Amino acid sequence: MILISATLGFWQEYGAPDAVVQLLSIVQVIATTVRDGNLQDILVEAIAPGDMVLLRAGDVIPGDGLMLEGRDLFVDETASTGETLPVEKSMGAVAVEAPLAKRTNALLLGTHVVSGMGKAVIVHVGRHTEFGQVSQRLRLRPPRRPNSTEACDASAMS
Repeated sequence: MILISATLGFWQEYGAPDAVVQLLSIVQVIATTVRDGNLQDILVEAIAPGDMVLLRAGDVIPGDGLMLEGRDLFVDETASTGETLPVEKSMGAVAVEAPLAKRTNALLLGTHVVSGMGKAVIVHVGRHTEFGQVSQRLRLRPPRRPNSTEACDASAMS
């Protein structure tokens, strides 16, 4: 019985990475864009600055963008601003120095539409987005030693 259990466990663990790769190849995030006056569903990875995207409930924002049109568009920005409630987005001018959480006309990569509909122009993608810049700063930051390590070093010196 133990041998059978071990064999099944090994077989499941051995096949798990292949299953993940297969699942990831099936899941593709698509955005609806307006290109050359036509609606096109394209992979999010193919979105470029200047693309106009149509947004509706459930859509992931494919890059940093600005609202062009909208009707009751609410976006979950928890991952980018920490705001726990969906934020209403609208057209209009916002001061350049406005903090991220106060940019009511801006859409951020990785956030998603909770309700409503809208149209936006994408202005930044990839590492040029707000998310990409934070990621870059974290990658370039020198590693920080945990406080417990510093406390151990201090007690060893005494």
